[in-house]
Amino acid sequence: MFLKKTSDVIIIGSGIVGNSLALALSKMKYKVRVIDKNRNVSEGTTGYSSGICRMYYTLLDSVKLSYEAYQYWNPDKWLELVGHKDPKGMMEFRECGAVFINSKHSINFLNKTCPLMKQVGVPFENLNLLETKELLKGLKLDLDNSYIPRRIEDEKFGEVEEGGIQGCIYMPKTGFVSDPSLACSNLEYGSIKNGVEYQYGTETIDILKKNGKVKGIKSSNGNTYYSPIIVNCAGPYSQIVNRMAFKGVEELNDIQVGTRPLKQEVAYTNAPSGVNVDRDGIIICDNDIGVHFRPEVGNKWLIGNSEPECDPLEWLDDSELDSYDTSITDQWTNQIYRAALRCPTLPIPSSKEAQGVVSLYDVSDDWTPIYDKTNLDGYYLAIGTSGNQFKNAGSIGEIMSDLIDKIENGYNIHDLDPVKFHLRNIQVEDRSIDNSINMGSFSRLREIQETSNTVFG
Repeated sequence: MFLKKTSDVIIIGSGIVGNSLALALSKMKYKVRVIDKNRNVSEGTTGYSSGICRMYYTLLDSVKLSYEAYQYWNPDKWLELVGHKDPKGMMEFRECGAVFINSKHSINFLNKTCPLMKQVGVPFENLNLLETKELLKGLKLDLDNSYIPRRIEDEKFGEVEEGGIQGCIYMPKTGFVSDPSLACSNLEYGSIKNGVEYQYGTETIDILKKNGKVKGIKSSNGNTYYSPIIVNCAGPYSQIVNRMAFKGVEELNDIQVGTRPLKQEVAYTNAPSGVNVDRDGIIICDNDIGVHFRPEVGNKWLIGNSEPECDPLEWLDDSELDSYDTSITDQWTNQIYRAALRCPTLPIPSSKEAQGVVSLYDVSDDWTPIYDKTNLDGYYLAIGTSGNQFKNAGSIGEIMSDLIDKIENGYNIHDLDPVKFHLRNIQVEDRSIDNSINMGSFSRLREIQETSNTVFG
């Protein structure tokens, strides 16, 4: 027996993106239902996020969005956004700062992002090598040698490269959320208090359409949920949902930017003897060795990959999403050993002691998310977000709800004249630049943008 349940909006996926949108739409008095195949909040990609919140990107609107969203990580601002204190606790944000090691392997990226950060007003300093050593003196780093990212089986692994390190770009307004799942839970709690209904353990198996417009979904629990608006926030499952949406109406599918699930590994290791990461730790982005570090609770380092050319990317097929191997692989080993080039006293765990996380990203063709409508009336996209969008949690819901509300209320030329979201938390430094985000930067129709083609965007 099919039960017919109605709402104004159905959101598929209860990760940080879906919950942020649910909260924002509920504040606009939309009746929202969130549907997720997992059993509880944040069981997908969000729960395995590194939780790094930074502003260095290679696209102007990405820098604007990240600096706008950064303001929400202030505890008072976060509580204001959520609206209620979550009984599980409220997320904790640590503003530890970040450095981007300045060498020839990072110069192209820094030459792009630094002018953009300056235009927007993101605080940063260009430090020389002596100043960098002074800033990082408590971490026992080797800053005298530069490298080329290589795999450990390469006979030239660890070979010092000419050119050396010039210093770093220091960004004090950078930090991390130690428990991304709790941040996601906070948004869920605020949404529920605003009347949002959550349906967990419910897989979307079909999207209903009529006359080129979405009508609702059929679910694995036998229920039919009706709604004139459906938003794909399904993370690594986003392409599966897209195929459901456009089944039978393939001519309406004009999405020009693809997304794919990418397997990723994060490593954990203890800090070297005598190093207090809890006190002196800072986020380190190091293209010389192809990894990034961030402090982890308990005097540990979290070490992630930055997609250097030497590392093959492990893209998954849809059939692998529910059964991929979550065991640590040689990628973990490569990340640890490359990190040890910069931190020679880093303790290298044995295979039995290895700690890490293996999860999935939902990655677009240019590592920039898609926040957009589609040609299928009422069907919207918030996809391709993994790896670099957790930090924007506070604002993603606002920009997407603004887009949806404008289009549903008659703004039908978005593809020709994209919606602009006027910034609420910041005023850009360069007054010749519009104090808004051009949503065309995140369009499904955009040409593939020239970015770093890595998690840094």
